[in-house]
This record gives sequence, structure tokens and C-alpha cells, in this order.
Amino acid sequence: MLSGPSLGIGYAMSNVAQSCKELRICAHTEQNWKALCYQHWLDVRQSRSKVSWRENFIEWFKTLGRYIEIYPEIKRIWNRIFNSLKERAPLVYKTLMFDDDNNEPSGNILVDGDGFVPTSDRVGSERDLKMLERTLSRSLPEEFRCSYRICNGQNIGNRILLELQKYGMLGMFSVYHYALCEVLLPLHCIMARGSTHNQSKLIHFTSRHFFSSGQSTHIRMGSSRAVCLVDSGDLKAGNVIIQMEGDESSPGASFVYAKTFTEYLGMVATNLENPDLIVEKDGTMLQFFKEPGCEVETYHVKVSVATVLVPEFSQLSRVDPRLMFAYRITMSMDENEDPKYECTLQARHWEIVEYRSETDRHTETVDGPGVIGEFPRIAPGVSFSYASWTPMKTPQGHMEGHFAFVGRHRDDVLQVVCPRFKLRCPEVRNFTFNRGSTTSE
Repeated sequence: MLSGPSLGIGYAMSNVAQSCKELRICAHTEQNWKALCYQHWLDVRQSRSKVSWRENFIEWFKTLGRYIEIYPEIKRIWNRIFNSLKERAPLVYKTLMFDDDNNEPSGNILVDGDGFVPTSDRVGSERDLKMLERTLSRSLPEEFRCSYRICNGQNIGNRILLELQKYGMLGMFSVYHYALCEVLLPLHCIMARGSTHNQSKLIHFTSRHFFSSGQSTHIRMGSSRAVCLVDSGDLKAGNVIIQMEGDESSPGASFVYAKTFTEYLGMVATNLENPDLIVEKDGTMLQFFKEPGCEVETYHVKVSVATVLVPEFSQLSRVDPRLMFAYRITMSMDENEDPKYECTLQARHWEIVEYRSETDRHTETVDGPGVIGEFPRIAPGVSFSYASWTPMKTPQGHMEGHFAFVGRHRDDVLQVVCPRFKLRCPEVRNFTFNRGSTTSE
């Protein structure tokens, strides 16, 4: 197989045939072109031209040649995303707009029952990307451009459907009567919002819809994810962020999720492959992140925890900074346990710790009856989950505690342990926390 600089080797082979006999033979050897098609385009099916592998490579280069150095890495990441969603969240997979080598349905949106509305705009075009750049008066990062040539986000139609409030590719969560769903926007939606992109310093590529559970008509926009187009303060071009409104003393304060768009995509793929990713029975994915080992069993009751930062209810303000963390507790008992271990939750106890410095930690205790107004019964084969949240004044901290249960056939109180779980926000830039009351269910 030929090797050498990516840009010069493949496309140039078609022009060296006249140089000498050896090069002419090399330039027309199908195995070389087949190898190059896989090396640069991950194509093993000769999908662009059936005439020859050489023509196949040229057709790929005509449409995606500018991305030849970065395409394989980004396409591999997208393949991981496609495979994970297809297996674990097929209804989310159905909403993605991309060209599928296997000619399977893609770019559809769930409507009534099992019906789907197809889309013709399956991948982003160079024309659309150039139009977006003209709208923004900025150049888009090459990684961002290449990604949208592979997958043009989710087909969300002309309005936000109730079903899509659950099937955002980047997950959803609900706490009390609030729920949030994060959708990967297609180019035409990004373009429609282009004039509001913070004077073209950012490009927002997701939409976070916040709504009241059971009230689908009351929807408001949350804090969408964005890519920085220019350096701004501590932010660097290419950073993937959620920018907070803040106050005049902290303009541009932002949560940084990745240094580059490719790094962010890789994080999404890794999360989707995580066996601890919470996928509900209806196929919706939750944004709650479960740390490895954050699970413990006491008195035959297993307790596990997953957490997520909620930017929409956080505030990066010098006067009163607040980070709102949501957490999801699941209590369960193995179906094979003896029924005599059945028990009912009576009360909760929390210790909430803020890390103000390496040596200064502030602890607050919270005690109360039940959880979110409920007193669940845990028996063999029974699982109970609930979500709540707690505010923090520091970017790092943890919670731990226990739940008081009363057994079915005994009067003594069972202290069921909740494992320590960390509360950590992403890196914060253009803002410095000052040293900092919390309440938790």
C-alpha cells in the first residue's frame, strides 16, 4: 500500500501515470486505491463510484477533499455515535440526518404512533456552510464543518413536538415538574439563529428546551451549547461552551466542556457507550452521569446516584454565585431477595460539603421526612427513582448520607447508606469564584 502525505498521495496518483511505467502501474492498481479509500474515507463498499476504486476515491475527494486530514477521525467518532444510538436509543437514532451506507432510514422524526416524516436535507452542504459563514461574518472551525458534512443534526421539523422533548440526542432530565431536552440542531436552524450569536463570537449548535412536565405548550429556551469562533478573554477559538448571562462584572462567564469540537464529539460517543448511561424503557436517554462505583447495598437495599449540572438554574455572579446540581437517586431490591426484607422509607439525612479551598470545607446537614414528599416501599423486584437538586457556591463538593427505613416485620430503623457522590461543574472561564445555604431532598 502507498504511504505518504495524505493530501498529495491519493489525488495526485491520477496525474503521474505518464511519468514512468512503474508509476503508471502504481497509479492504476486498484488495491492501492481501495486502501486509500479506506484510509481517508473509511469506505470499504466503493460507495461513491462503482466504475473503479480510483474513480471512487476521486468522487470522495471532489466533495470532501478539504477535510481529508480530519475526516477519518471525525467519521469514526460519528460511527460510534450511530452504533450506540441504533442499539440503545433507536428512536433518537431515527431523528439523525446522515447518509447511511446501508441505505437504512435516517433523518426522520417521530410523529403520531409509528409514523415518520422523511427529510431530504440529510447532510450539510458546502453551500449551506458558506452561507452560514456569510451570516456570521466568521469562518467556521474545520472540525465543525466536517462534522456537519457527516451528520446534519436532528430533524426537529418546524416546531418542537412533544415526542422530541424526550428524544434529544444529547439527552434529557426531569426534576420535580421541570424537564429539559437537548437537541443537536441542523444547519438551517443554526442559520436561523445566526444573527443572535453574540455578535458572531459563538455558533450555537444545540437547543436546550426547558418545559414544565405535563405542560408541553409552555416551553422556553435554555442555555444552548456553542463553539467559540474567536478568542475571547480566557476562551479560545474552538472551545465548546455554555455561556452564562452573568452580570456586568463577569461578562462572558462560561462553562467549558471541551477544547475542540472533535474532543466534544468524542466525549458524546464515550458517554453513549458507557454501560452506566441511563436509558429509560421508552428509549429516552438521561443526562445524569453515574460515576463508577457510586452504588452501595445496605440491608438488601441498593442505592445508586447520578448527577448533572443545570446551567439554566445556575448563576455566575460575583455577588451571589450559585451552581445548581441535579441528582437522581435509585433505590432497589433484587427480585430474588426474601420478602421479609421489604421496608418503607421514613426519613433522609444529607451532608452537603462545599470545597472552598484545599483546606477549607463547609458542611451543611439536612434532615427531613421521606423524599420529595414520598415514602416509597422497597420490596424484592421493586425499584424507586427520584430526582432533586441542591445549590452550591463552589465548583466542587460532594454529598453523602443515609435513608431511614422501617422493616415490614420489625420495628427497628434500618439506616440505608447513600454513597458519597461528587458535585463538579465543568471548567469555568472568564469568572473566578469567591468563597461562599443549601437544601436537599
